[in-house]
Amino acid sequence: MNDKRNCNIGILGAIELSQGFQFCQKLKYLKIDIGYQTQIGQEVICYLGEGIGSIQNLDQLSLQIGQNEIKGGFKLFGEQIGNCKSLTKLFLTVDSNQLQSEGVEGISSILKGCTNLKIVSIKLFSNEIKKEGALAISLGLSYCQNLEKLTLMIGEDNMIESTGLEYLGDGLKQCNKLQLLKLFIMPYNMLGYKGFMNFSKSLQKCKELKIFEFKYQKQNNQNQILIKTCTKTINSITASEVKELTFSLFKVKKLAKININKDERFY
Repeated sequence: MNDKRNCNIGILGAIELSQGFQFCQKLKYLKIDIGYQTQIGQEVICYLGEGIGSIQNLDQLSLQIGQNEIKGGFKLFGEQIGNCKSLTKLFLTVDSNQLQSEGVEGISSILKGCTNLKIVSIKLFSNEIKKEGALAISLGLSYCQNLEKLTLMIGEDNMIESTGLEYLGDGLKQCNKLQLLKLFIMPYNMLGYKGFMNFSKSLQKCKELKIFEFKYQKQNNQNQILIKTCTKTINSITASEVKELTFSLFKVKKLAKININKDERFY
């Protein structure tokens, strides 16, 4: 499914598609690209989850649903996808879906249930997940004992704060086989120096980590990464502090490549 111009399948379409998936037990690769602003709601995503979750031999799932209103419906969707025990590759793009912390619990359920996952990419721009959502993702990651490659994009307006970044570190240090980590955190997440340093200490527990790429918001003329609201400047981290973060990462024994920069693009 990849017609982004006209993909409003509706509830009846979702039900029919879900029923069809139940006959696809040999299906190993599934890509669903519903596109953006297609009026997919909570009921539709739940029906899709029911059908996809019934595919026992599914190895790779790619799902793109952007700028819709699936909200908390993604929680049930995730619980259903968690039944795909054979899943090894997961690619989720769920930008601007008003997930908040409740919807993000669906991502946690997928990570907890699909313990054979080796490659995961999650794009979460503009969902207001906050630190509670970061904690949910962290709890899911703690079950990913076979995870080798992770790309996690936490875009603007998710407001995970330093505490949320530390939560993510707590989950990642349980990923014993993690070799490649790409992390992108855009402005308005209210991160601080303490969060960065505690996160780096958690990564020191990732004994197999070889490549770490971290991209953050743009740097201003005073060599500080600053994010401004109408009333105040939210947490900043200086260029010298970025160097301290890099030095801290040198303690990751097998880490061969570190790329920390301020490129605002991550594609």
